[in-house]
Amino acid sequence: MKNLTNGFLLSVAAGCMLIFSCSDTKNELIEVSEGNNSKTNIAKTSAVVYHIPNNLGVTDHANANTPNSIAWYLATYGGGTPTAPHIYYLSSNLPYYNIKSKLIIPANATLSESATQAIISCDANWTTIGTGEAITLGSNARLENLQLNANWAALYGVYSANTTKATIKNCIIQQTKKATGSACVIFQNCTEARLEGSMLRRAGADSDETGFDRKHCYLLTITNGNGIHVYNNDMAVSASGGIGISKAINVFISGNKIQDTGRSAMPGAIADGITCYHNEMGTTDRNIWILENTIWKSRNHGIHVSGYGFHIKRNRIYDSGLYNGGCNISVADHKSPMDCSGNIEIIDNILSNCPAFNGKSINRDHYTSPFVISGNTICNQVTSGSTCN
Repeated sequence: MKNLTNGFLLSVAAGCMLIFSCSDTKNELIEVSEGNNSKTNIAKTSAVVYHIPNNLGVTDHANANTPNSIAWYLATYGGGTPTAPHIYYLSSNLPYYNIKSKLIIPANATLSESATQAIISCDANWTTIGTGEAITLGSNARLENLQLNANWAALYGVYSANTTKATIKNCIIQQTKKATGSACVIFQNCTEARLEGSMLRRAGADSDETGFDRKHCYLLTITNGNGIHVYNNDMAVSASGGIGISKAINVFISGNKIQDTGRSAMPGAIADGITCYHNEMGTTDRNIWILENTIWKSRNHGIHVSGYGFHIKRNRIYDSGLYNGGCNISVADHKSPMDCSGNIEIIDNILSNCPAFNGKSINRDHYTSPFVISGNTICNQVTSGSTCN
């Protein structure tokens, strides 16, 4: 046993050790490990660390009644507090942690991996509970450095609703159910939620499918909410859109790669790379920033928004309108009553490879000033429709 300086041991369960550091600094570490698993110290203020193995015969890590399952650890030890969060490391050399229903990450908890390739995988005998997600993410909870295979079973990959500071970082989330409404990630009524450095794939569709009857399937859905950050993610293949935003404010979308959206290719189905139109929020300034993203192979528009307060800058968009001649960027509404769009900036975007079927580089309709279009590199014309007040 490792000699601890200024520390002591407290037995908490068979095969389990709870190690307290008696440091006077704020970087105290409390750590729990199973059996002889190695421990990893982390720089986390007053953190409590647990290591969860996968070699103890657990067949359903979402069952809180099964000792040593992920759900059992989360239910037994909880999420901690904002100043003393609980961090759970999946630490087995057996990569697949099988779940048969949704896994709930409580407030303040972090679920991550420790020097292994940890994959959470939905079982073929999947049971839908509640809204149908594979993982529920609570307030101030974090999902990091993990892969989630929904295996076409769960309707949503990760779902966070009515939370504050939920974070997904450096994860792979893929293969959500082939059904209307499917999504890899959903932030609903969230404040300061963050999706960063992650890969989202195959939202309600596989890469060899096209032309099917499936709508409203996004790689990321943001419904309502305030202060949402979406940075440096790689997103591809959806039945409908890439990022879908509805009635949210203060949204920052930067440095993402978004491709191959709208495989359903249905008339009337959303197939944009980023979409946020017909929100019916009047003249509310949304303060939505879409910066330095690369968007290609959208079957409708690359970016499609309407309303007030959009700042679209330094994006690269090409191969838009693959199905019906959409635009690289469209600021317009097509539904009644139409949003009036104002306080818009479309600046320094590179819009190459003209949209298919003579689609336009930039289109605006039902708009008012201020509306700035400046410094863009385009390959087809900018069109303007009617104005509004």
